[in-house]
Amino acid sequence: NYFLLETGEIEVFVAGKGDEPVKKYTTGEGFGELALMYNAPRAASVKSKVACTLWQLDAETFTHVVSESAAKSRNDKKAFLRKVDLLERLDDYELCQIADALKPESAEPGKEIIKQGDPGNVFYIILEGKRVAIKDGKEVMTYETGSFFGELALLSSDPRAATVQAQTECSLLTLDRKAFTRMLGN
Repeated sequence: NYFLLETGEIEVFVAGKGDEPVKKYTTGEGFGELALMYNAPRAASVKSKVACTLWQLDAETFTHVVSESAAKSRNDKKAFLRKVDLLERLDDYELCQIADALKPESAEPGKEIIKQGDPGNVFYIILEGKRVAIKDGKEVMTYETGSFFGELALLSSDPRAATVQAQTECSLLTLDRKAFTRMLGN
């Protein structure tokens, strides 16, 4: 089972790690997913510190929920990626591979995403929001939803050519250098 703690506090103990808890869970936190995801024995014991109310989800339902959620996330990313100019010619399999490798990131207004002169190790796609590119103190380009940046430094191994700064609250999808080269080539 996967467990969700509605109220109370639970302590986690691992055999061989002494009598002190290695972790504590409080209201709203869940546990037990690793044993279900990897079909492995429980790695720890949990004990309630106070009276608790728990919800439990059986392994089959948990696996179904996780699979459905992962599939929906992948399909949503794939549909979005089809609209990105650089990726529009990729087939379904290639888009799925990229969708699975992308990592989410966010930035508040004013945050520098990349800085001119720094080494470039990440490729960015804007999921939501607006960015501005600044080169030598002058605004040279703006980016909006579906735009991408950071690829030039990955392709050439040159330092970042410009600073890219968030203008609004932004959501990004990122791909590190290794994944970018493996999936999109050089």
